[in-house]
Amino acid sequence: MSPFLLFLVLQADPRRAIQAQYDAWSKAYMARDAETLIGILSPDYTLTGSNKKPLAYDVYVAKLRLMKETPADPTRYSTHIKKLTERGDEADVVSVETMETDTVDPKTKRPALSLHRHEYLDTWIHYDAGWRLRRTVTRREWTDISPKRVH
Repeated sequence: MSPFLLFLVLQADPRRAIQAQYDAWSKAYMARDAETLIGILSPDYTLTGSNKKPLAYDVYVAKLRLMKETPADPTRYSTHIKKLTERGDEADVVSVETMETDTVDPKTKRPALSLHRHEYLDTWIHYDAGWRLRRTVTRREWTDISPKRVH
């Protein structure tokens, strides 16, 4: 499919377009590419963490720019959409972010995966011919330990 046709398909289907943004975020996060991450955010973006304190755009951007100085901790990073409600040029999305990290199971002492998850309520806004993230509210976070699969 040509890039132009793909662009048209993504614009016609908010779920696919927003999932593509989450996928771009995941790839940029693992590459420590702060500028791509910042480009996904709207200029009025706010993040409310699990501590219920909002973090303004400029503060969050500064934190993102510092990330390139540290190696990526997770071995895999992804976000998927659980629910999407479209309201004109905005969409409310319940999403689950998963950060997968190699660890040792504290009970069995065998290699395992730590699956640290956040459930967010994200608000996306459509403008400039694309979707940008306007607000993230952390609803809950948890960690699961899963046996590591040997390939």
